[in-house]
Amino acid sequence: MKFQTARPIIVVVIGILVSTGCATDYEARGLKRGFLETQFGFSETQFTENVFQVRFEGNEYTSMERATDFTLLRSAEISLQHGSPYFVILDVAQHVDTSTITTPPTANTTFHVTGSPSFASGAATTTYHSGGEITVSEKPSATNTIACLKVRPADGTFVYEAALVHQSIRTKYGLDVKNEAKRGPKGKGSINR
Repeated sequence: MKFQTARPIIVVVIGILVSTGCATDYEARGLKRGFLETQFGFSETQFTENVFQVRFEGNEYTSMERATDFTLLRSAEISLQHGSPYFVILDVAQHVDTSTITTPPTANTTFHVTGSPSFASGAATTTYHSGGEITVSEKPSATNTIACLKVRPADGTFVYEAALVHQSIRTKYGLDVKNEAKRGPKGKGSINR
């Protein structure tokens, strides 16, 4: 195999190795990384001028707490993007996609034979068993339907202060301004300040 033919395979393998074993980053779902597209992260759908559905999908290394927090963080960002210092959550949904993988069992037997054309004898037999392990993978997702508000309701309705939520969650996860660049182009979930 020539190196030119092997290059795409090497790039894919390196990409898989780099991305395995880590919780989902705070970034837009579907963000392009070279020729690969992220399968996890946040997305949103606008229903009306001030009502949005915000979703975060995590990989198997992401906790439900992280998925919920990142959904709340993205909700705060959308509110701020639309000039609304407050938002309310109209609906919440959480889901865990669970899959089970069982590796096939295998057995390797080694038998040593010694001898000559007229005589043969067996020395030892060793059998190694592997596989048959069950791996459970859980991928959490969280969804908020939010309404962005320009003013705090006078009736005492619980509201989130978007700037406070934004600061609090970014601090909790050690996210700084440099990480905001990971979130994709405008309209794909980024905040341009």
